[in-house]
Amino acid sequence: MNTMRERRRYTRQPLRLTVWLIAPDRTAHSGTARNYSLGGRGLFVACPRLAQQRPAEAEGRIVAGDDIELCCSVPVSGGVANVRVNARVAGLFDGGLGMELTNPEVELLVALQDMANRTRKFTHVLGQGN
Repeated sequence: MNTMRERRRYTRQPLRLTVWLIAPDRTAHSGTARNYSLGGRGLFVACPRLAQQRPAEAEGRIVAGDDIELCCSVPVSGGVANVRVNARVAGLFDGGLGMELTNPEVELLVALQDMANRTRKFTHVLGQGN
């Protein structure tokens, strides 16, 4: 058993956001963004289909180092924006994958931070946060 803990440069906050991941072969996977790095680029997405992926499966396969597309709808001042952003897969983990957003628009980062802050406050009130 590995007892070393991953060192993170930035704190992560919980987040709940439905997303679509577009694999390099253009296959779409639905998932839920579960946490967001306060540094502005790290995102963990729970994606059951990817978690069950077998090595021999080629269609829709996503592996560490892949450049993928993330699509989602985020609240912005005056409504909701449908967003597409490029991301690089950092690694696949139990139940999902970690990714780094590449060249995200500032408005997206602000919206994700705001959503993470609201999620953190809500889970704290329910006794599920730190």
